Amino acid sequence: MKRLRQATSTSSSSSSLERSLLDHIALAQDLKDLLGREVDVVTAKGLHWYVRDRVCREAVPL
Repeated sequence: MKRLRQATSTSSSSSSLERSLLDHIALAQDLKDLLGREVDVVTAKGLHWYVRDRVCREAVPL
C-alpha cells in the first residue's frame, strides 16, 4: 500500500495549513489509491454553502 505523502507548506512565511497545487493532487491520488475509488479533495471553504455544514458533519477522519 502506498504511504500518504506528507504535504509541505508553499512558502516559509505562509501558514502551515496552506498547500500547493501539487500537494493537493498528490493527496487526491494517494486517497484514490488507498480507498480504491474516485475522491474529491476540497477545503471547507471550497464547498458550496448549501451543503457545507452537512458535508463537514458527515466527514470521516482518515
